[in-house]
Amino acid sequence: MSQEKIIEHNSNLRARNQERRLNTIQIDNEQFNVGLMNIICRVCSAFRFQGMLLNCCHNGKVHLPYLQECPLLLRRLLACDNHEARNYRDNIRNYNAAFSFVSFGADVIIPPGRGPYCFRLQSQTYHFISGLHPNNDERRKYGQVYILDSAEAIQTRSEAPENIACLESVFASISTIMEQNPYAQIHIKECG
Repeated sequence: MSQEKIIEHNSNLRARNQERRLNTIQIDNEQFNVGLMNIICRVCSAFRFQGMLLNCCHNGKVHLPYLQECPLLLRRLLACDNHEARNYRDNIRNYNAAFSFVSFGADVIIPPGRGPYCFRLQSQTYHFISGLHPNNDERRKYGQVYILDSAEAIQTRSEAPENIACLESVFASISTIMEQNPYAQIHIKECG
C-alpha cells in the first residue's frame, strides 16, 4: 500500500471514529450510541438515527411544513468570513438580547456533569415586559426600543454598555431582517 493510500485510509478511519463519538451519549457512566443518521422514513423522507425506535411522523399522521429559507442577510452573517459576520458570531448572544422583546425568567437548574451547556427549568417561567416608556434615568430596553425610529433604535442598542463590542452596521442588518419578520411586526403592532 502506498504512503498516500495509508494516509487516506487513516484519515477515513479518524473521520468515522469522530462521527461515532459525536453520536454517542454518556448517561451515568454508560455509553449509548444512537448510530449514524442514515435511516430515511418511508413516509415523510426525514432522516433519523439508526438507534431511534420512534417513528418520526407516526406513519403520516403528523405533517410539518417545510422550513422557510433563512433570510439572505442572516445567512451572510452566519456563514461569511468578513469582519461583520465574525463580529456577529462572536457576539451573537449580545445581538440576540438587544433585539429581544421581553426578558425571560425562571428558576434555572444546571444539570451536573460534563457536556454541552444546557439548563433545566423548574417551577414556572415568566417574562418581564417593560412599560411603553422607561422610568426616569433608565435607558430604553426590550419592546421600548421597537417604537423608536430605525436609526434611533440602532443607536440606542449600540450605546448599551453590554453591546460595546457590537457593530452598528450589524445592528442595521438585523433591523432590516426584523422589519421583514411577520412575528416581529405583530408584536410591534400590538404594543406600539
